Amino acid sequence: MDERFNQRFNNARRSVVLLTWVMLALVAHAEPGDIPRYYFWVKDVRHELQLDTSVVLFIREADVIAMRGADDPAAVWSELKKNHPEPPQRLAKLTSNLKADDPSRMWIASLSREHGPNDMEQLVADLAADDSVAFAAPIFKTDLGPTLMMPHIVARYQAGLSHDQVKDAISRTVAGAMIDWEHLGMPRVVKIQSATKNGFELLHVTNLLHGLPEFEFAEPSWIVSGKSMGIVIPNDPGFGLQWGLHNTGQSGGFNDVDINGPEAWDLPVTSRGVTVLVLDDGVQRNHPDLNYDIRFGRNFTVDPPADGGGPVTPNDRHGTAVAGVIAARSNNMLGVAGTAPGSFVASAKCYEPDAAGGFAVDAAAIAQGILYSIAVGAQVTNSSFVLGSESNIISAAYEDTWQQGVIHFAASGNDDAFFVRYPASHPFVIAVGAIDRTGLRADFSNRGFDLELVAPGVDILTTDRTGSAGYNSGPNPDYAFTDGFGVDGTSYASPCAAGVAALLLRRNPRLTPAEVRQRLRETALDISPQVYGVGFDESTDWGLVRAAAALSATPGPRIGDADGNGAVNFDDITAVLAHWDTDSLDGDANYDGRVDFDDVTAVLANWDQ
Repeated sequence: MDERFNQRFNNARRSVVLLTWVMLALVAHAEPGDIPRYYFWVKDVRHELQLDTSVVLFIREADVIAMRGADDPAAVWSELKKNHPEPPQRLAKLTSNLKADDPSRMWIASLSREHGPNDMEQLVADLAADDSVAFAAPIFKTDLGPTLMMPHIVARYQAGLSHDQVKDAISRTVAGAMIDWEHLGMPRVVKIQSATKNGFELLHVTNLLHGLPEFEFAEPSWIVSGKSMGIVIPNDPGFGLQWGLHNTGQSGGFNDVDINGPEAWDLPVTSRGVTVLVLDDGVQRNHPDLNYDIRFGRNFTVDPPADGGGPVTPNDRHGTAVAGVIAARSNNMLGVAGTAPGSFVASAKCYEPDAAGGFAVDAAAIAQGILYSIAVGAQVTNSSFVLGSESNIISAAYEDTWQQGVIHFAASGNDDAFFVRYPASHPFVIAVGAIDRTGLRADFSNRGFDLELVAPGVDILTTDRTGSAGYNSGPNPDYAFTDGFGVDGTSYASPCAAGVAALLLRRNPRLTPAEVRQRLRETALDISPQVYGVGFDESTDWGLVRAAAALSATPGPRIGDADGNGAVNFDDITAVLAHWDTDSLDGDANYDGRVDFDDVTAVLANWDQ
């Protein structure tokens, strides 16, 4: 019996050993299914990159252009053909909103056939080895267009490190690095120029750098593709048709499925103005029906950024329509009213779209636009666009400015999909979906667990570029409507919610972004519970944003409290004097938007006993 037991035991042991060797062999030879071949990191999440095997990017050396010219595709390829005998199907100079490099040096070669990943890596290596090429890189694809890599790395190092420690960490990973400190004016963000001319190598080095304990993140300097979230169709003018502000059941809608705009406008607010920064394709500064803060406006699609922020190309129409939802003037006998008609908009032009609303832009342009909110004193931003891929530098800009008192809103997306698009999916951005006039989710509106609020986004009446430059060149051309319909899209739901936030901040300018977010959630209307269920749901999330309820639940600031600590005493006199003759919130004891002698009076009149 012992012999039979020992035999079974030995047979079982041999089986286990054999099975172990088989498993080890399979692991050793298997493709790592959980690790994609090409990826980059966003915080601690690995994002797969989909290689486009039909195109490649290369940047020509500047001195080669000076000697041989820049515009003849045949001449450009002839310089390279000793290394690349197979001619491309098409060779085109890249034209887009590129800030980091001279676009005249950038070319995209459309290959005559599909290549496998190994062939693409060899092609990029061959191009990088060519003396006339400064940088060669793969192109990755998203559902919104290509993602292109520029020859730099953007990284943020951990707090508390010295420059020497950062340089030492970089030098261990990136050969020949040159460092631009405080890139884009952001603390602890560096732009790194690597010695490598090969984009695949740069991607690998970037991921190694991201893994070092000295860094919060590292990513290539991306050119990202995106799309504005407006669907434009025509309508008629007049406040009576603006169901999103005041729904009386007009045009087949349901009574009171709206944000209660007029009810909110009747509630008391401070006389301090609130500026909402519109991150878009430009806003027409001189539109007769817009409250535009003419002091501000910036175009970040050029390098260096230029003053203005208005439309540049015929396709730059989206931002003016978005701005009107926020701050079209009211009671001026013109067209339409905005959600927050007493507030102002300013423009950060971050991209230039094509006729269909698509665009490709340096991620730095959008990051700079977000950071511009601090410079103009905006307390609210709106991003009515989506991007095909995430970006650490854009995410850092949203987070940094949120921590400095700026609340961000963005469109959830128009794919009718069960996910929220980036940047609305970012934790420091409030994602807004769209409903129609009956209280149902708009059939195009993205939903999901990252959604926070919904707002009117179907048949919305708003401002348009004036004359023939806008969406509507027919009757009433200053407004984006004709023939019975307005504009549709989460593009117009998001600024509606942003406008409600502006109203809240006029009520109490000292609310933090977290407090505004919580107030909007708590006072949202549980819309269509018979369809989506009672309470929180993934189609409408917290519900329909309600302006009057949010303002009614929000006490105003204490008059005389110039430093915002809740008390009125000698410290408030000090705050007034420290910010004298400015429009600073600190020092503005009576909340009229200016620090002057009236604030001293307000402090003395409300002094703590």
